[in-house]
Order: sequence, then C-alpha cells, then structure tokens
Amino acid sequence: EHTSDFEVAKQIAMDHIAEDPAYYDKLKFIESPRPRMSPADIAADTRASSTGVSQAELQRLTSQYRSQPPNAIVSLLNSFDADTVISIALAIGAPHLSFLQRFLIRRGIRFSRNLMQQAMAQVEGITEALDQPYPVRWTMKDDDEWEGKAKTEAGDSIQIMITQGHNNHKWEIDFYVGGSMQVTGKGDQFRVFATVVSAVKKWWAWLSKSKQPVEAIIFSAFKGNKSAKGSAGRSSLYNRFANQFARSIGFNVSTVDGSDNIKFMLTNPNYKDQQAENFADSKINEALDNPYPINWVRLGQHGDSKANVKLPDGSLLEIEFYLFDTGMFDIIFKRGRRLTATGSGDEFRIFATVKSAIVQWWKQLDKEGINQVTFSAAKADTDDDSKRRYILYKRFAKQFAQQSGWGLDTEEDNKQVNFILKNPNPVNHDDMDENFADGKKPGRKGLAKRSGVNTKASVSSLRKTAKNSS
Repeated sequence: EHTSDFEVAKQIAMDHIAEDPAYYDKLKFIESPRPRMSPADIAADTRASSTGVSQAELQRLTSQYRSQPPNAIVSLLNSFDADTVISIALAIGAPHLSFLQRFLIRRGIRFSRNLMQQAMAQVEGITEALDQPYPVRWTMKDDDEWEGKAKTEAGDSIQIMITQGHNNHKWEIDFYVGGSMQVTGKGDQFRVFATVVSAVKKWWAWLSKSKQPVEAIIFSAFKGNKSAKGSAGRSSLYNRFANQFARSIGFNVSTVDGSDNIKFMLTNPNYKDQQAENFADSKINEALDNPYPINWVRLGQHGDSKANVKLPDGSLLEIEFYLFDTGMFDIIFKRGRRLTATGSGDEFRIFATVKSAIVQWWKQLDKEGINQVTFSAAKADTDDDSKRRYILYKRFAKQFAQQSGWGLDTEEDNKQVNFILKNPNPVNHDDMDENFADGKKPGRKGLAKRSGVNTKASVSSLRKTAKNSS
C-alpha cells in the first residue's frame, strides 16, 4: 500500500475496506489478465479503448472540469473510456486523478494499471518540482524593467526579463533557459516553470504597491514536441497559471495559439478608470507639496492666533486659532468667509496650507494647561474630490494625534465632522489660581459658564452661540 511501514500500510488497507468491503476483490479483478477473446471481441475492445480526444477537445475539457470539484470527473466515463479519462484527469491535476483512481477501483471498472501508475508518478514529480523553484538573483529592479537570473541543476542559466513597453502600460514577460525559449529536454521544465511563477509574483507584489496603472501583461510559452515527455503537462501548467493569476488580480485572459507557442494576454478591464484616477492623484500630490504662502497676523504662545492667505483668485483664506474656553482651542479656516469647500478646484492646495499653518502654530504653542484642540472638515459629497479631501483631513487628524500623543474623538452632523484632539493628562482648571505664575491674565476663570455657555456642547453648537451673541 505505497509505503514500507507495515502499520501505515495496515491503516490504509483498513480505510479502503471500511469504504468498500469489496475493494481488494475489485482490485484483483482489475489487475488480473483479461480472458482470451475472439478476433471480433478484440476488434470491438480496441475500438472502445481507443476513443480519444483531440488536443483542442482536451484543452476544452481540462478548462471545464478544472473549475469543478474532483468528483465531477467521473461524469466523463459516460462519454469516454477509462484510459482517456485518466489522460484528461492528468492534464487537470493531482486531486482529480486521485479521485478517479479510487472511483475506478471501487466500481470495478477496468483501466490500464501501467497508465495510471505513470500518470500518478508524473503528477507527483510535477508537484515536487513546483514546490522547489530555483533561487532567483535579481540583477535589475527599475520602474520599467526587472531582470533576474537563476541556474538549473544541470548548469543551464535561466534568464527572466519583465519589461514595460515604451510609452505605454503593457508589460511583457520573457524567459530563456540556456539562451532558448524551447524546452531543454532535461526533465526540469516544471521546476523552471515554478521559478518563473515565483519571479512573476514577486514583481507583481512590487508593482501593486507602486500603484502604477497596468493595461496588460503578456507572456508566451513554448509548446514543445508533442511526443516529448511532460510537454502537454507543461502547456497545461502555463495555461492554468495564466487563468489563476488573471483571476487573482481581476484581469481578463485571452490566448493566441501559434504554431510553436501559446501567447497569453492578461488585460485590465479597469485600465482607463485607473489611469484617470492616477492622473488625478498626481495632481493632488503636486498640490499637497505646494502650500500657499502664509501671512501671520498674530502668532503667539498664548491666546488667539490668526493667519491670512491671499489666494490667486483674490479671495482671502483666514485661519484662526480661537481660545474659546480655558485650555480649549478651536481652529477655524474659511475662504471668503465660507466654512465649506468653495468648489473652485484648489481645495487640496488649501488643505496643504491649513496643515502647514497648524503645524507652525503647534510647534511654538505653550501647551501647558491646554486640554483640547478642535478643527472641522466638511463631510464628503458624492464626487471623488470631496471624498479625497475628507480622507486627507481625517488622516491628518490621526497623524496629528499619534505624533502629539493625544487622543482623538470625532463628532459629526449632516454637514461636517469635528476632529477633537484631547490631552491624555488634562489639567483641572477649577483648581488653578486665577492668575498664572508669569503674570498673564487669560481671562476670568469660569467666565463662559457664568455667561450661560454650555462648555460641553459640540463645536458647531458653540459656533452658533458665538454668532448669535455678536
């Protein structure tokens, strides 16, 4: 039972008997020589066992049944003899072949034992080779070209080149063994395949992080001599890899069947959308790196601060740091006295300017006694730029909190989101003396409360209170 360990063989045999008490009777029948037949019987048996499939039909059936569970393969026995189905199962892979073997034995269906043993040996050899790619040494990793080299056990050089087309987003994958794209005939074509797959996956992991738009990935596989050992299995592997890889990255796959090779083209159905998004992102990044010049009207370690920014259209961006209660700052920024986005197309550069002003103010601020800093951003509309802008403010709030070591809370209504940064070690101002040690008098303690202002209200409510009282 496929092992030299008696106990293991015993357990396998018991499992077979538990599944089918007649398992070994059927196996004995299958392996026994066939009875002598008359010439008519021999002719009929030859016609039955030689029912084969064309290469095109084999590829179609392989593709169809590969996506189905292994037990589906037995339905082919209604149309083909057992040996033909074994050949189809071999092209699909080990799970289908193993299930077919067990099914044939349990049902007592005759098949060529030698053919099955050769098929299982080939699958086991392929599986072992696929688990052992040759190590690749990368000699080039550029934005538009990757090149790697490996060496086979026989000493042949494997060269893998992945290059981007000139002025387009199509990548082509080429690989050579000993300077040739053809099968070496040295029995290691599956390990070479595993090496190529490993290299392609590593390259794709890098490309995905770079967020470059990709229109297509193209590679070819040499068919090899149809009579050569492993050629059919090798072509099937490349076909399977192309389909699995395409599905994993959301691409479509098509093939061009040439006389001596098969060209696989993996195309991105979302290429145009990604290209437009990439262009928009590049414009956003350009704006974020170029804030407008800031003119500080008032910048101090204590109390209110204010900055004005003259914009290209003549409007004024005002950024105010308002001490609305003891130890509590509110940051307000408005363009032309509007708190919402203007829609004039430079909101990302305005964000960069606001961010730069907040960082400058925070660096020089005397933070002793400061418990809370709040700023707001208009909620995202349905357009992509509004969503990006909202995400930028949200990301900045999180980074600000992490870098300062403060906590971050959010409040939101239908129009805006308030980002509230809180001191993890707040100061109880009710226990502090009215005047600071340095003689500064920021205001009478508890003035807001004595004036009837709810200091625990949201920032938007406090703004309305201030507006109504002015």
